[in-house]
Amino acid sequence: MGPDEGAFGARLGGYFKLSHAPPSLRTTSFKTRQLAVTRLRGQAPPTPTAVAIPAEDGFLCQLHLSTQQPGQHWHGEGLPRGQMFSKDSIGVFDLRAGMQVELSGPLDSLSFHLPRAMLDEFADDVGATRVDLLRCEPGLVDPVLAHLGAALLPELHQPIEASSLFFDQLALAINAHLMQRYGAMRSLRRSRVGDRAPPGERRRLRIAP
Repeated sequence: MGPDEGAFGARLGGYFKLSHAPPSLRTTSFKTRQLAVTRLRGQAPPTPTAVAIPAEDGFLCQLHLSTQQPGQHWHGEGLPRGQMFSKDSIGVFDLRAGMQVELSGPLDSLSFHLPRAMLDEFADDVGATRVDLLRCEPGLVDPVLAHLGAALLPELHQPIEASSLFFDQLALAINAHLMQRYGAMRSLRRSRVGDRAPPGERRRLRIAP
């Protein structure tokens, strides 16, 4: 799978049969694959709609921006069929097995596309253990990711004018949070993040031992 392929942006909008290309942002600071965030928003389909997302080596993290309506079911590896989600709750899906979504209500969420190659590169850059799995109780409310997502909403409103530096820095925080909390990432050494960026743009990120 190439760097421009995966479940994000217009391709993800196509899976959900959205009538418009959803706004999306991608990082620019990794050498391999990039973190991408896509705003998925749409009206209730006229009839229940089944959505299939193909398998790939990575994860999809859904941050729900509103309470999920009855009949809207996200399910995949390890997620019970019919799991419901409240506002600011998340679902983390291992895409190696693909995933299924059944929609019969309005859709409003932020979708974080996390390729495994990008997660490995991030862990290596900060001198931390690599993460094999991201494990999360379905429907868990995550205030930290909710605040990071809220900071991205104005950028997604006008993605062409969005600051790549601002998003890249938020992406570091998103990676660190998800990998520490749901992947048990631990520090191996202290390291400086942003070696690919000019010195004036570098930021230090500490990973808890």
